[in-house]
Amino acid sequence: MLVPWLIGSNCAVFGLWGVAPLHDWMLTHFALSLESVRHGRFHTILSNSFSHFAFGHLASNMLMLYVFGRELPRQLGAASFAGLYFGGAVTASSAWLVQQQSLHARSLRRQHSTRASALYHTPSLGASGAVNAVVMCSCLLAPRRTFLLLFVLPMPAGVLAALFLAKDAYGMLQGPESSQIAHSAHLGGALLGAVWVGLRRL
Repeated sequence: MLVPWLIGSNCAVFGLWGVAPLHDWMLTHFALSLESVRHGRFHTILSNSFSHFAFGHLASNMLMLYVFGRELPRQLGAASFAGLYFGGAVTASSAWLVQQQSLHARSLRRQHSTRASALYHTPSLGASGAVNAVVMCSCLLAPRRTFLLLFVLPMPAGVLAALFLAKDAYGMLQGPESSQIAHSAHLGGALLGAVWVGLRRL
């Protein structure tokens, strides 16, 4: 029941974003930023991973969670799967914060105050990091299992995982200006998924 519960929780939080009087409260408590952490709202390191602004973002993450995660609670055990998901969320948020802090410090050194302020307040949210941990774990546990990329092209899970990593690594190297995707968070979650499989095999 863990995967349906996670999907339901993400959908419920998405619904709260649609309640106009709650928008500022949601932005304060369900979005991660350098500003939120420096003001002691450490819960946003986890709560942001249940937040989605756009329905397409929510739908794609929940589809990936279902496709790759529905068998994992049985394979890993409920407690281990919960640790994987929530650990992926926290690792993803931490990776994104490290990148944002690095970019913010660089902007301050170069006296780009407008950019530094934007980096300080820019919010991050979404379950992608946690879902990437689940996807990576699933792919590494059964790397020869076949999935349909874009529901059309058959591809071994191991190759699919490598493609995900390459896409996010390339996106991160392009810098945050190239897109609004938090590639560092995706990579942080994927790293946790790989570590989870490695620890399981010790």
